[in-house]
Amino acid sequence: MFCTKCGQSFPDGSAACPFCGQPVAPIAPAQPVAPVAPAAPVAPVAAPVAPAAPVAPVAPVDPNAYAQPQQPVYQQPVAAPVAPKAPSWIKYDFGGFFKDFFKSPFDAISSRDNRSHFLLGLTFPVFILIMNLIFNLACKSRAAAFNLMAGGTWWNTSYGKTMMGTQMTTPRAFVVFFTELLAFASLFLIIFALYKAFKVKKVDILGTLSWVGLAFCPYAVLNVISWLCTQIYFDPKGDGFGFINFGPLFAIVGFVFVFIALYDYFLSKKEATGTKTSAMCFALVSCGIFKLAEFFFGFLLVKMCL
Repeated sequence: MFCTKCGQSFPDGSAACPFCGQPVAPIAPAQPVAPVAPAAPVAPVAAPVAPAAPVAPVAPVDPNAYAQPQQPVYQQPVAAPVAPKAPSWIKYDFGGFFKDFFKSPFDAISSRDNRSHFLLGLTFPVFILIMNLIFNLACKSRAAAFNLMAGGTWWNTSYGKTMMGTQMTTPRAFVVFFTELLAFASLFLIIFALYKAFKVKKVDILGTLSWVGLAFCPYAVLNVISWLCTQIYFDPKGDGFGFINFGPLFAIVGFVFVFIALYDYFLSKKEATGTKTSAMCFALVSCGIFKLAEFFFGFLLVKMCL
């Protein structure tokens, strides 16, 4: 047993703890357990419950008996599907070109050397051709003054015909038109042929039409200005001009821009490192053949038609 005070163990039956002297309380004798009464007998199970009467089957309910009448539903008429348009590879960004042109004219030209811009490139040569033809027919006495190409140059120098003050006839107007047309065609073809000779990055013929045609943008504008100036200062009673003929000056300015555009394109599109001398040769050969074609076809058409 153990002491309740110091917790030491000592033999059972001791009157006090031998370590601390704490007296040990006597243990009360265990009380006898009362006998358990026998369980009462279980009552017998009641009589079995009678089975319930069978339930009569329920008649089926008509689903339409209590259904509410359906209201007509309005359906939005569906439009016939529109067939998607095939993507076009032709780009005619006239406004975008002028926006880029005023920022950097030569970059605006050289960056459009792909076939998708060929209609945009043809705009200015075609405009020059059509405008000159119309003005040659409409303003016959002033035709040589405003035309920056064949009107006031080759006719006087090559054929000994004084165009200033001479009435432009319909055959002569069409000779000028086809001369300019063949000169433009010669320029496009010779530049296309010179790609390989000068080792310039070659583009297809439609790409060549794109960037070379765009180089004539200032030329076309100056042609219009030349016509307007002609209407102001032209004097049909004198030698033909009241003050000065601006046509040759405008022609030089427009052609110099074309020359610089060819020069810039060579330097920016050269496959290897291009030299300025090679770029100059590329531009000179292209422009020289253009003017030679203008003189040649003009002379040929005059001999054949007039």
